[in-house]
Amino acid sequence: MCVNIGENVQFNYGASVKKDETSTQTGGGRIRVSWNEKENCSGRSKTDGHSADFKGISVWKNLEVNNLIVPSGTQRVLIELIQTIAGNGRFSVYWDDIYLKAVK
Repeated sequence: MCVNIGENVQFNYGASVKKDETSTQTGGGRIRVSWNEKENCSGRSKTDGHSADFKGISVWKNLEVNNLIVPSGTQRVLIELIQTIAGNGRFSVYWDDIYLKAVK
């Protein structure tokens, strides 16, 4: 999800995540953002170092990052949902309630 940030300078973001019960392998993942200098999340991009991680959870878990400061020269932010798998098999997760909230 690529979002125009306007004049905002600080954000909270997050999501809920849960492992699919039929997964045959373990894994994990991360939610993070990348900042972009041009519209449509183009131009120079910088991945932010503040992220929230999870490992193979079978109940809903809330992931959140608060008080994220926007780098100067940024026009848009891209929320990235990343999954990893530990080996052969299938590791699926459900993502829900993804949000980006301007706080300043």
